[in-house]
Amino acid sequence: MTIRSIAITRRDYGDSLTDRHLAASSPGRDTCQGDSGGPLFVAGGGTGGNDLVVGITSFGLECAAQSPSIYANVGRYNSWIEAFLAAPGDVDPAITITGKRGRLLTNGTRQKARYLGTHWGRRYKRNKGKTLSYRIQNAVDTTPALIRQVRVAERGFTVKVKPPYVFGGTSQRLATRFRAPNK
Repeated sequence: MTIRSIAITRRDYGDSLTDRHLAASSPGRDTCQGDSGGPLFVAGGGTGGNDLVVGITSFGLECAAQSPSIYANVGRYNSWIEAFLAAPGDVDPAITITGKRGRLLTNGTRQKARYLGTHWGRRYKRNKGKTLSYRIQNAVDTTPALIRQVRVAERGFTVKVKPPYVFGGTSQRLATRFRAPNK
């Protein structure tokens, strides 16, 4: 396969292609349905003569058509990938959570406190509620923050993480909403 110019490939695909993409083609060779997520690699192009993954199969117009196939440009995400590879996998993440005005919420905090932003205030009428927002910061600046799951034990509470992961960053927001039951 030969890497093609994204600028030229835009003639077939439009302006949605960016430096996040790679275009590649070769006469009679292409990706097709079911190939998504597969590698585009340079044989022996990596460290120590190992293969080097340069793209991840994303989409194309037709199988083995005149237009090149489109891949995710792995090089564009190298620092993000390296951050995950460097992060120890056998330890809990070192994160901090802050509430109102950036005040630190310690692990296991259960006490309601206005100055921390964890006090929900008055009783709420049926179907009325309130949302509080918290910031989650990974203490290790080089490792992206990643939240895979949030559980809510109390009835009437919902939690939203925005975004559900941080791509190339270290902090995210957690919005907790309480809505009084209808009963």
